[in-house]
Amino acid sequence: MVIKMQVIRDKDGNPDKKKVFATNKSGSYQTLVTLTPELLSELAKGHYYFNAMQKEDGLHITGIAAGKF
Repeated sequence: MVIKMQVIRDKDGNPDKKKVFATNKSGSYQTLVTLTPELLSELAKGHYYFNAMQKEDGLHITGIAAGKF
């Protein structure tokens, strides 16, 4: 599935550096994702769409998605 990472901001507009909100196109899948250094680096580069798989132990990011929604 392709997911979109949305930066969470506090009331002053500062981004949360520990978690982001992830959702799929239909909105049927929504979760908070803890940022790893690698994922934070990709978000800083402007990549917000990722290929991911849901497994028993959580969401696994498998790469940057070519498409957007």
